[in-house]
Amino acid sequence: MISTLTNLENFGYRELALVIELLTLYNEYKIPESFIKQEVTIMFNHCSGMLFLTNADYQVLMVYNGNLELFHTTPYKGIEGFKEELLEMLSDKQITHPEDIDFILSLEQEEN
Repeated sequence: MISTLTNLENFGYRELALVIELLTLYNEYKIPESFIKQEVTIMFNHCSGMLFLTNADYQVLMVYNGNLELFHTTPYKGIEGFKEELLEMLSDKQITHPEDIDFILSLEQEEN
């Protein structure tokens, strides 16, 4: 069973409201610089209820604290979250695999 949808016909009122918010922020160029603007698609994961933009490189943008932020997945354990959340998990020692630690630290360095 497919868990992600792209056809707006399958979206409910809540999801359509989120589409408007996503596209408004996207239209206002409130996009992280590292997001590649190729083949950008709206997607809805009906299992999680999450709505997001994705691109040809499988980057994911979601609304977080009123902004479009990249949503990341660590390479080894597949831990998901926004950069701020992943850094917090790292500082709380919830993330321990070296490959995941290096990935999260690289996110922090991208900004600097």
